[in-house]
Amino acid sequence: MLASAVAGCKKQRRRGGESTSSPARAPGPLELTPADLPPCQGPDCLPDLVLDGHDGTRIETAALRGQVVVVLFCAVWAGPCGPQTKLLSELARRSQERGLVAIIMMVHEGLVDDLAKWGSLHAVSLPMVRTDDALLRKFGQISVLPTWLLYGRDGHLLEMQNGSSDDLEPQITRALAAPFVWRAGRAAPTR
Repeated sequence: MLASAVAGCKKQRRRGGESTSSPARAPGPLELTPADLPPCQGPDCLPDLVLDGHDGTRIETAALRGQVVVVLFCAVWAGPCGPQTKLLSELARRSQERGLVAIIMMVHEGLVDDLAKWGSLHAVSLPMVRTDDALLRKFGQISVLPTWLLYGRDGHLLEMQNGSSDDLEPQITRALAAPFVWRAGRAAPTR
């Protein structure tokens, strides 16, 4: 019995060269990073994609686990999209340090240069990803432009808004404030 008690101790040096024994530190709770977690799977999850922005930026959605993600679907021909992309650029700038990632998915069949000019005209500071029907289907039923999708830190869809929205900021703020916890085999924000 004494041998097992001694085995659980480690030697520590004190000032003056004396050594003392102290109990070994008990292992703490399992510490996981979002990258350690299994991917969110199902129709209400951020799809695993590799996207190329108009500015050469590569976005790997699997690497975004643990962050709050806003995806805005727009088109250059949809009037409300200009102000909405500008609003999202501003929200992303203010909340980036707290873990917000914003992606603009543009329904656009023209040249990338045309997309860049449109982005400059509307003060868009985020990469814009050209999308088509196949890519749209990976996100579910996107039938109205603009459409906003808000994903929590665990990759699950928290909010979908069709049309212009100036009131998404409270939902984003709540998602950013929600702790990231491991529960029932998946990560989920607590409510």
